[in-house]
Amino acid sequence: MDENLILFQHFMSADMRIKNEILRMAPPTDYYDQDSLVKYLDRLYDSLDFVFSELKCVALDIFGKDSYELLKIKTFEKETKKAAFACGTDYDRLNEFYTNYISKMDQNFLDEVKENCIGYAFGWRNPMKSASTVNEMLHYMHASLVNNDHFLQSIPLLDEKINVNKEPISLRGVESDYFRDVFNHIPKVLDIGITDMVCLSDRKMIMMVRDRGHALTIEVTLENDTAFIEYFVPKLCNIDMVNSLPGVTKVTEKSVGARGIFGVRVDELATRLPTFIAAVPTDQDMIDMEPDIDKYTYA
Repeated sequence: MDENLILFQHFMSADMRIKNEILRMAPPTDYYDQDSLVKYLDRLYDSLDFVFSELKCVALDIFGKDSYELLKIKTFEKETKKAAFACGTDYDRLNEFYTNYISKMDQNFLDEVKENCIGYAFGWRNPMKSASTVNEMLHYMHASLVNNDHFLQSIPLLDEKINVNKEPISLRGVESDYFRDVFNHIPKVLDIGITDMVCLSDRKMIMMVRDRGHALTIEVTLENDTAFIEYFVPKLCNIDMVNSLPGVTKVTEKSVGARGIFGVRVDELATRLPTFIAAVPTDQDMIDMEPDIDKYTYA
């Protein structure tokens, strides 16, 4: 199997493990005495060992042994463990520690990631320098990988077709009947640029679509009979159109990019996903305020 595909699969697995551990690390709301807090502290220290071990492994894989990212994680690990120990069994201090070192996601940091981790146009500033919690570090690493068009295009090709704009629509990674069906249903007349679909497994796919919101990124996860579609639109070409997207977190003229998530039935994914892509604005929609999605045929 391709080395970069294995790396991608490992990261997505580690990402989920770390996120679950972050939830488990929250101070208990039902503690009764000091003994229960002591038991929590034992669990917290074990969780910190696990989380930082995973973060260092991921940073080593993605950025390398001499990277700023790996160095910062090692330094932050020492700082975090020292701060946790200093809390003792003070419940209020433990809550403050959890927020300030583990869970917080500052809006300025999120905006910096949006501005710098964009497909086809990575910024000059490294958001890792501003990351101050485990959650923020993980978010940056996820964005830097998922939004990296060079990395996505390095994964072996399964199939490809050329659309009316003479741009490739590529299927990469692990063979999957579900996502091949999506690939087959993307019409060649759909007005999009270079498009890469990377199947990490039969149930997970990452997709980048150039020229929709500059470089629309989509992450599809199949759970039972539902396909969850999580997306990031880095450029707000038309605020009204973006705010009409399903599951979007509403934006304003001052917003930096847009995120959203919605679910569809798995057996409808192949037709619903191209329709969604057609609704994401392009640069032309900065002038033309009304989307023209009726002209596309999705059969």
